[in-house]
Amino acid sequence: MEPVRIDYSSRVDGLQDYYFLHNAGENTACVVSLHGHGSHGDQPFTRKDVAELLLPIIRKYDLSLITPNLRDNAWMSCAAVEDLRDILVDCKEKYRFSRYIFLAGSMGGTGALIFATQHPELVSALGVMGGATYLQPYREYCSRHENKIIQEIAQAIADHYTPEDYEKHNVIRHFDKLQMPLCYYHGEADYVMPVTEMLNLQEKMKTFPHARFKVIPEGNHDSPLHCMKEIFESVSGLQDFESVYQREAATIQPGAPYARLTGYNLVRYFTGKYFAEHPADDTPECIVHANAFAYALEQLPLHFPADQRFTGGVETFQVQELPDGITPEQYQEYSDIVSQRGSRFFQVGWDHTAPDYNTLMERGLGDFIRRAQKAKEELQRPESEAMLIALQAVSNYFRRAGESWRESRPVEAERLRHLATEPPRTFADGLQLMWLLFVLLTSQTRHHMALARIDQYLYPLYQRDTIDRTEALNQLCHIFSKLEGFHAVSNICIGGVKPDGSDAVNELSYLVLKAVERVHSPSTNLSARLHKDSPEPFIRACAKLIATGIGFPAIMNDEVYIPSMMRCSIPLEAARDYALFGCVEGNIPGRAPAWSDSRFSLVESFLETIADLETFETCDELWDRFAASVRTGMERHLEKYNQMLLEYPAERCPDPLLSALTRDCIARGLDINNGGAEFPRQHGVGICGPATIADSLAAIKKLVFEEKRIPKDQLLAALRNNFEGYEVLRQTLINCAPKYGNDDPYVDEFFTKIVDLCSESAMNKMTVDHGYLRICMASNISNVSVGKRTRATPDGRLAETPLSDAASPNAGMDRSGSTAFINSVVKSDYTNANCTVVNMRFLPDMFQDEAGYDRLTVLLKRFIAGGGHEIQFNVTRDDVLKDAMEHPENYGDLIVRVSGFSAIFTKLDPAVQRDILRRNSHGK
Repeated sequence: MEPVRIDYSSRVDGLQDYYFLHNAGENTACVVSLHGHGSHGDQPFTRKDVAELLLPIIRKYDLSLITPNLRDNAWMSCAAVEDLRDILVDCKEKYRFSRYIFLAGSMGGTGALIFATQHPELVSALGVMGGATYLQPYREYCSRHENKIIQEIAQAIADHYTPEDYEKHNVIRHFDKLQMPLCYYHGEADYVMPVTEMLNLQEKMKTFPHARFKVIPEGNHDSPLHCMKEIFESVSGLQDFESVYQREAATIQPGAPYARLTGYNLVRYFTGKYFAEHPADDTPECIVHANAFAYALEQLPLHFPADQRFTGGVETFQVQELPDGITPEQYQEYSDIVSQRGSRFFQVGWDHTAPDYNTLMERGLGDFIRRAQKAKEELQRPESEAMLIALQAVSNYFRRAGESWRESRPVEAERLRHLATEPPRTFADGLQLMWLLFVLLTSQTRHHMALARIDQYLYPLYQRDTIDRTEALNQLCHIFSKLEGFHAVSNICIGGVKPDGSDAVNELSYLVLKAVERVHSPSTNLSARLHKDSPEPFIRACAKLIATGIGFPAIMNDEVYIPSMMRCSIPLEAARDYALFGCVEGNIPGRAPAWSDSRFSLVESFLETIADLETFETCDELWDRFAASVRTGMERHLEKYNQMLLEYPAERCPDPLLSALTRDCIARGLDINNGGAEFPRQHGVGICGPATIADSLAAIKKLVFEEKRIPKDQLLAALRNNFEGYEVLRQTLINCAPKYGNDDPYVDEFFTKIVDLCSESAMNKMTVDHGYLRICMASNISNVSVGKRTRATPDGRLAETPLSDAASPNAGMDRSGSTAFINSVVKSDYTNANCTVVNMRFLPDMFQDEAGYDRLTVLLKRFIAGGGHEIQFNVTRDDVLKDAMEHPENYGDLIVRVSGFSAIFTKLDPAVQRDILRRNSHGK
C-alpha cells in the first residue's frame, strides 16, 4: 500500500497541513483513521502496532483510507472539525467514496465522536477504541494527574478550546446525533482516559439498538486497539469470510483433489425413498423423477449458520451423520434404487453446466413457472408437466426457507420469499438466486457445476443497487468461500465480449479478480476471457492475480473460442456468450446440453505405427500411416460413445430441473437430452501427449531419415528395451533433435499437423443425438496415468513416465525462453477444437517489481494476437515444491496449477507432484 500525501491550506485560518490518502477506487467505503496524542497523520504507517492491525483490514476489504494530520494535537478543535469536513467533502466529490467509516482510538477516538456529533451526515459508521466524551471535565482530570504526558494532554486541550467550545463539542450532550452504527470499546483499567468516559455515553444510549459498548476487563488504554478488527466488522456490516472458508475447507476429505464428496447425500436418499414407495407404472418417468425431486426438497432439513450471509451450501444436502430414523443400510438401499431407476453421469451429459442465469436474473423463477404452466396446457407433453413440477419444487423450497427464518433472519427471509416468484432486485438478491440454484442442482449428485459469466448476468443488478464496491466484494468472497465445501472445480468466467461484440469488462470483473485473490481457494476455477481489444488494465489485473501463484485466472482467447463455438451451428451472437465449464471446456450457458468428454489414445496409434518403422522409406509415409490409424481410431471412439448415449435415453433418464432451466426446453416441451436445448451437444475427445509425438516425429525425421545417425532397427531395439544399453542413443534423441516449445518450425510443424489431424478426424462426426464430437488438446492429469502404461517413445522418454501435458511442450524441453514458448504454442489452428490446456511456469522472482507484470502482460497480448487458445500459469520455485513434498504439514495452503484446475499441492498424488516439478521455469 502506497498512500499519497496531500497538502492543503485550511479554509479557517490558512494553516498549512496535510493528510494521507489511499484510494481503492470509486464507490468504495473509506476508513477515516484519526491519530492519537503525540502522533501525526502518518500514524497508520509509522506506528507498528497500529499498522499491523489497521492496514490488513484496509487491504482485506478493498477499502480506501484517509489519515488526516489535523493540526497535530488539536483534540478536534472547532478549526480541526472544519478542516476534516472540508477534506471529506472534497474527497467524496473527487473520488466518489460511498461512505466514511471512522476507526480511531484515544485522542483520535475522542475526535471521531466529536466530529460525528457535529457532522453526522459524513459519518456512516463509528468505531471507537477508548476516548473521551466530555473534554472539560476530562481536561481537569488530566491536569490533576501525576503523569507528565497526561498533564500535556490537559494543556493541549486548553490550547485549542474556549469555554464555549467545550459545550459545543460535548458528546454526552449531543448523543442523539449518533444515529449511525457505533461500536465503542474501553479498557476497564485505562488511567489515561477513565472508563467512565464511555459509561456515561452508554447510559445515554442504552436504548439505541445500533450502538454497542464493551468494557474490556482489566484492560489498559491500548487494550481496545487489539479489538480493531472486531470493532470494524461490527460497525461496517462487513464480515470475515475466512471463518466461513475455514469451516468449508475443514469438510474436505484428504486424498486426491476433487474426489467425490464423502458422507450421505440426503437428496439422493429421499429421491430413492420416493422411487421405492412409487413402483414403476404407466406414469411417465420424467414426471416420476420430478415428483421424487420435489419430495426430496420437501424433506430436507433447513440449515442457516449464524455467520452465513446467504442460504445454501454443501450442508443443504450432504451430511456426515444420518438424521435420526435413517440407518446406513436404508441409505444404501435407496441410493441403489436411484442408480437402478435411471441415473445419468458426466460422460452422458449430467454436470459441467449451468442454468440460464441471464433469464433468471431478468425475469425470475416466477416467469419460468408461468411459461412451464402454459407449455403444459398447450403442448400436453409429460416433459412439460415434469419441468413445471421441478420448478415449483424449487420455488417452494425458497418459500419454505424464507418462512422458517422469518423471525431469526428477517432480511434474508424476505429475500428468499421474494425470489420464490419474483426477479431479483438487488445484487444480494441475484447472488442468492444464483447460489441456491447452484446448490440445488448440485444436490442431484452433479459435480463441477459452473457459475458461468458472473460479471455479466449480475452486473445490471450491481449497477442498479446502492451497494458499494466494498460490500459487493465481501458478498462475493462469502459465496466463493462456500464453494470450497463442494470439493469441486467450479468455473467462474469473466471478461470477453458481449453478444454485440463490444468489450464486456466492467467493474464487477475486477471485483471477481479481487474476491478470488482474497479467498485463495483452489475451487474458484477462474477463467478470464481476453480478446484483441481487451483493456490493458484488465489484462494487467489478471497478470497480478496470476503472479500470486494461485493458478488463476486461466486465460481464454475469444478470437479462437468464438469461431470454435460457431463450428457447432451456434450463431455469432450466442457464440460470443460462451462460458467455461469444469476445467476449460467451452459451452453456451443455459442453452445447450451439459458438457461431457472422454479420452483418446493418440500415443497408442503412434506406437502401433512406428512398430513398422523399418517398412517406411520416408517420414511422410510414416505420417500417412499414423494419420490413417488416428482416423480409424476416432471412428471406433465415436461408435463406443454413441452406444453409451443410447444406453441412457431421456425417456429412462430424464432431467426435469436442468431442462426447465435451459433454453428452449420449456418452449419445445422436450428434455435437455432429447432435443430440448437450443443448441446441440458437444462431446469432447481429450488427447494425451501431442508434444511427445511431435518431438518423436522430429527426432525420427532428422536423426533416422535425414541424417541417418540412428538406424531404424537400432531405434526399435532401444524402444523395446526401454533404452537399457542404449543411453547414448537416448541422449542423442533428447539433445540432437528439435523440441516443441522453442519456436523451431522444424518440430512446431509436426505439432500443428497433429492438432489439425485430430480436429479434422473429430469435427466431421456427429453423435447419435445430432451433437458434435469436439477435439480437446487437454487431458487433465491423464498424461501421468496414460504414461504409466505407455512404453518408451522416440523423443527419449522412458517407459512408464508421464507423456507431455495436454498442449504444453514436453516438461523441461522449452529451453529458449518464454517468448519462444508462446511463439510455438500459437502456431496451431485451434478453431476446430473445443478446448486446450497449455501450462507455463514462472519463478516468483520475476514479479518482484512492476517490470515483471509488464512482461507477463506483453506475453498475454502476444498469445491473444497470435491465436493461442488457452494458457495457464504456475508461479513456483523447485525448492519450495520439494520441501512441500518432504514436509507437507508445513504447506497446507500451497496452491498450484495442475492441468485445467488448481489444487492444494500436498494433496496431489506424488507422481503428479513430480510432473509439475518437471516443468521448466521461466523468468529471473
